[in-house]
Amino acid sequence: MIIIFGLHLDSQRSWKKRDAFGHLELGPSGLLSQLEQYLGLSSPPAVKLHRLIHYRSILQRLDNGSRFYSRSMQVDDFGVASALLDMRDDLYLHGWDGSYRHRPVTKRLSDLAEIERALLEEEGFEPCNGERLMSVLEALKVLRTPITVLRLLEPLDHHPRRWQEVIRLLPFSYSNAFDWPLAREGSSLACLQKRLLTDSQSASDPKDIADASIRVLTADTALAAAYYATATLSASADDVLLVHDGKAGLLDDVLAAEHFPQQAFSHSSSSRPALQLLPLALRLTFRPLDISALLAFLTLPAGINPVHPVLRERIVSIVSRYPGIGGEAWVKTLNEFRNEGGEDADSSVKSFLEWVDGATQDRHDGMTSGQLIAVTCRVTNFFDEQVRSLSDDLLKEACSAGLEQASDFLSALKTIQQHGTCWLSIYQIEQLLSKTGEKSSRKSLYVRQAGSVPDASCPGGVCEPSSHVFWWWMAAPLIEQGGIWSSRERVFLEGEGIVFPSQEQKLLWQEEEWKRPVLAARHSLTLLLPPDETKRHPLWMKIASLFPSIPVMQIEHPQTTGIACTPIVQRPLVARKPFWSVPGIVLGKKQSFSPTSLEKLIADPCQWFLEYEAKLSPSKVLDVSDGPRLYGLLFHRMVQKLCPVLHGGSVTMSSIDAWFDECFAILVKQEGAVLLMEGRNADLEGLRLRIRHALHHLVPVLVRQGARSIVAEQRLDGRFAGGNLYGYIDILLHDDEARPSVIDMKWGGGTRRRQSLAAGTHLQLLVYAWLVYQKTGRWPALAYFIASRAELLADTAGFFVAGNAVRTENDESAALLWERVLASFTWRMEQIEAGRLAVSCDREAGDEDGSPPEALKPLFASAMYNPYRFLVGWGECL
Repeated sequence: MIIIFGLHLDSQRSWKKRDAFGHLELGPSGLLSQLEQYLGLSSPPAVKLHRLIHYRSILQRLDNGSRFYSRSMQVDDFGVASALLDMRDDLYLHGWDGSYRHRPVTKRLSDLAEIERALLEEEGFEPCNGERLMSVLEALKVLRTPITVLRLLEPLDHHPRRWQEVIRLLPFSYSNAFDWPLAREGSSLACLQKRLLTDSQSASDPKDIADASIRVLTADTALAAAYYATATLSASADDVLLVHDGKAGLLDDVLAAEHFPQQAFSHSSSSRPALQLLPLALRLTFRPLDISALLAFLTLPAGINPVHPVLRERIVSIVSRYPGIGGEAWVKTLNEFRNEGGEDADSSVKSFLEWVDGATQDRHDGMTSGQLIAVTCRVTNFFDEQVRSLSDDLLKEACSAGLEQASDFLSALKTIQQHGTCWLSIYQIEQLLSKTGEKSSRKSLYVRQAGSVPDASCPGGVCEPSSHVFWWWMAAPLIEQGGIWSSRERVFLEGEGIVFPSQEQKLLWQEEEWKRPVLAARHSLTLLLPPDETKRHPLWMKIASLFPSIPVMQIEHPQTTGIACTPIVQRPLVARKPFWSVPGIVLGKKQSFSPTSLEKLIADPCQWFLEYEAKLSPSKVLDVSDGPRLYGLLFHRMVQKLCPVLHGGSVTMSSIDAWFDECFAILVKQEGAVLLMEGRNADLEGLRLRIRHALHHLVPVLVRQGARSIVAEQRLDGRFAGGNLYGYIDILLHDDEARPSVIDMKWGGGTRRRQSLAAGTHLQLLVYAWLVYQKTGRWPALAYFIASRAELLADTAGFFVAGNAVRTENDESAALLWERVLASFTWRMEQIEAGRLAVSCDREAGDEDGSPPEALKPLFASAMYNPYRFLVGWGECL
């Protein structure tokens, strides 16, 4: 058995494929496992998280308030336990046996020894690599292994002490395969290798050598660099080694997009949907309700989402519009699903509510381990059922990752519970989740494909020469940091036989490892650098100083790189035109208009056509209602709840205030819970004051104008020249003389509403007026109520109490203005039937748009409110 052993070979694939048995390339973890197998010492792999929890419990038990870690432990117990456990394992790896022969010189060393004594007295703590090597060492003294040759990539003294002791009992040898130039004599590459080996410029200057053995390139973007690397790797001959420092995932994505073999670089992603279910389920158990988590939970992909797909589709639009749980729309949707969802509808709703409506713990109070276990069991059971029932391999693989994460978290919780911890803070839960997901976050669907080339994620992982070396994205790596031990502690530890390399030694060894890819190249070396603003690899700085004449070529310049590039012809963005020419438009047979759709048809026919005829609509679940949109919805809902109270009998402002306090709190919880989230208290209180102030101004108007009836959200149906017409009137009032009034409530936009009243372009109010006239035979008084200003804008002087009358130009009545609406509608329909769709340009109400004189003045239109603005063109109208 021939084994090549390198300190950086774990998880590396830098060697060429061989048709041979008895030949392995192993790093420390691989060789240790192999030796244990040979010596009969194999055991189940240690669970890092269980070791951490066990060690944390020891630290907590021994913490008397005066330990060197006591104050840090109060802030971050898992972080402290992880750091101290790494410190302990490193001590064992470099020669510690758990005790000292002499009295420790610092309290830290003394405390560590006391912790170790307590740990050794307990059972069940899984050994670290240093302890496992001690067991291997004892076994090697009496047993043999099939290893015939152990070739070291690094000198023996570069290894920790425990490894040195084990290696000495094996047939090892060391020879540096990169201590002389491997490139052809006289080439630029050979000159560079000589200079790196001698660390000087004594070698001949290669500036007159016209060969392509060295290519140094850079790119403005990583994407451009990835496409260049893909083209280079695909065109290269055999025996290519790829070294990658960063941006490896992007390179793999481009390789796949260009239909070349994937390298399957090991890059983690905790954002995989299957790994989000457990964190989201935990976030939904805390108060106040996390609306972002609820929306993310509801939009998880099918197969990974535990909610019935039909119910999920319906409820997610409700949550995005009315962010909360338990509102009228929420209850109505659940009841409709129960009535229409079939036999399993009730169980689906019950299961859904168990997932999302279980918030019982305040976020700042944390959660008991029992509650955490209950939530985690629900996730585990769901994924377990999915893995057993799904037939789609990709979905099954994703659910397996989620099951692994949830199972590990559940196991960790039970271990914590066994060690006496019954409560965890939110920070501790997040820490535990992050450590649980480390293994599962790997993109397991990325599989190394046939035809991929050997690669190394670190220079020290290069173990043999290659004809061509391509170093991708040569960015600055992490530099070896200074040790954690003081000089006094280091002297003491060396006296105990525990020897750590000095900072100077580690930096020197790291520099030697950096040189390996360059020294391993026989025929060509390609270095791909990040742009100037990104920190580049220190080895490149050294190469540039030793080889000042080396050119750096820009990938975006094909004449310098020699890569066949297809130039992209610059094309300007499509300019916005005043009309779309769409001959042969066929509209739906049954036209039914609301005030909104009729206004869009007259103001912006193109937008109306895309929305109502082409049925293009933006997603309603990308975010939740917030800001003015949410404030307006909440104000509408408060008025809807207030109208029956006012219509029921005499009320006073004090009784209104008492009603408001109770109703507003419930409404925000059910339909505006985003305002209850952390950091939103100022917004909530500001909204509370503004709505209360607005109601104080609105209630007297409602009482006077609604002496006979006050109805909110009244639906009226009617007809007009274009077909059916319907609308939901915000507030429909009838006074004691049965005179009707219509109030349309808006949160903001008071200036624009005043202008529309003055110009006679308040089309939505005019539609409501026509519907009321058809029903009652009387034209109503019309008004806007601007809630944010508590301002009433009316079209009839003296009719509304506390209203600001806005006089329409020429004092045109609602009846005359409705005739103008019909003229505008006829004009727009004639354009549409002729195949011309007008595209609205930004304008204020009253600006000219070519309409006939008998029509309405042009309506207000702004691209900012048009979701299709980027479909109709860019820039000003031509």
